[in-house]
Amino acid sequence: MWKKQSKKKKALLIFIGFLIVLWFLIPFITKNYIINNSREIFGRKATISSLSFNYFTGSINAKDFLIYDKNDKDTLFFTSKSHTNLNFISYLNDDYIFENIEVEGLKLNLVFSDTVLNFSGLIDHIFNSDEEGESSKLKFENISIKNSSVTYKDKNINSYGCAKKVNIQTLKPFSANELILSVKTDFKLESGGEINSQFTYDFKNTQYDIAFNSNEFDLSVFHPYLADLSYSKGSGGKYSSNLNASGFIDAPIKSSINGSFNLTDVFLNDSTNNEIASIKDFSVGIDSMNLSREYFGLKSIKLDKPFAKFTIDNHSDNFSRLIKYDSTAASENSYSNLFIIAGKYISAFINQIKVTNFSVENLNMTNIGVDFMDKSLLKTFKYKLFHGTLTSNNLKSNNDSIHVVFNADVQNKGRLNSMGIFNSIDPDNIYGNIKLEDIEATDFSPYSYEYFGLPILQGKGFLNSHVSITNRQLDNNNRVRFFNLEFGKKVRNPKMLHLPIKSATQALKNKEDETLLQFNITGDLSNPNYNVLNVVGQVLKELVLKAARYK
Repeated sequence: MWKKQSKKKKALLIFIGFLIVLWFLIPFITKNYIINNSREIFGRKATISSLSFNYFTGSINAKDFLIYDKNDKDTLFFTSKSHTNLNFISYLNDDYIFENIEVEGLKLNLVFSDTVLNFSGLIDHIFNSDEEGESSKLKFENISIKNSSVTYKDKNINSYGCAKKVNIQTLKPFSANELILSVKTDFKLESGGEINSQFTYDFKNTQYDIAFNSNEFDLSVFHPYLADLSYSKGSGGKYSSNLNASGFIDAPIKSSINGSFNLTDVFLNDSTNNEIASIKDFSVGIDSMNLSREYFGLKSIKLDKPFAKFTIDNHSDNFSRLIKYDSTAASENSYSNLFIIAGKYISAFINQIKVTNFSVENLNMTNIGVDFMDKSLLKTFKYKLFHGTLTSNNLKSNNDSIHVVFNADVQNKGRLNSMGIFNSIDPDNIYGNIKLEDIEATDFSPYSYEYFGLPILQGKGFLNSHVSITNRQLDNNNRVRFFNLEFGKKVRNPKMLHLPIKSATQALKNKEDETLLQFNITGDLSNPNYNVLNVVGQVLKELVLKAARYK
């Protein structure tokens, strides 16, 4: 039968048979080619479990496509399913266009070691071919990634993070000739929070444009990066935002921002993991921040329940002890710490900023609390401030004065009321009043015991202080009143000053059993050797001695 066929028919049948065989062999050949030449293609070892072609639609389907990291063991990139349309017409022009790339179940494992991110090597290899012009022929259109995950490990500080349910959609074609990436993303974080964004980035001129929205992003993931900067054992909070930003990475001064952000349940722990600072809620509304025009316009700044626990002793205070001042105390890899890198970037960024035009419509702080403890004394002094409020409206750079009002309850039913006026054009000019009412004198007994050897048994105190600073020259008038002030028996200690406190107190009392002190503090604040506390101590000492002499 075969012998009876004409030569043309035999040739045609052989050709058809060859095409049928080739039809089934091409996916197998291609798969093996990719596997055997993966190091040339990706710069990494790669495997594919199955590969299929649809010759009618020009599509490729791959399953279990895996690219290893450089050690040939760890997974860098994995997709359970992927679909790609090939533009065969473009291949005739020696261009390689990949259309409608659909990926599902992608797993990307990013590792930051020293100053190198493992994924950057893969991108560099694909878009920087040894053959001139080869990488420029690659073009990707309509990339869609669904139900994927991205893990991040920083080996420098043993930090880990994971983004789940990652969805990514490119909005414009992306190629080596036109390195402009336009992407829409949304994902959830394993540690808590959701983020979605839409951004465009031009790799050539470093220009970016981003709309960034986040909901309760857990800030505690950043705490390990503080290890080279702080001795804190814990920090965190929740971050939410709705921000729009544009500018240039290489020229941050050209950035502009608008929108709002919010921090909730922020906390900072000390080296023993005790909380020393917190904010229940902190929100900022940004009308417009245009750095090139030196304009900062904020709608509002609000803080609720800011709290600080401040402790001092004979050596330092709890906040100072948190900071690693000595750069040699940082780890060997501190140069790769993202916080240090970001800190240097921000420092350079701030140095370029000139705040000549700012506006804040409203500043409002509520439920302010402070716990103060002085352990440098023979007997520890403790004092609390709570229910504090601070308000200021219409803060503008062209205002002659900015008014700030601060009120709070103090320990044992006392009250603090204060008001300050600041000249925004000339910050060296400050005016204000401070009033303290119904202060329990016994609360300050540790200080009288320390310096005078006299414990305070009873008494109520009132202070009215007027502060005026003009051209760095201080003028502070003080009026202090005590009712029913009584001291206990004198107890000698090594630190005490030998002053006739009891005699002076009796000399200053009037018929209503009121002890009245009036004194004035002056000085040049521009003088680095001027110390206000030393001046206050000297004035009070002279006042006591003078009163005792005239008893």
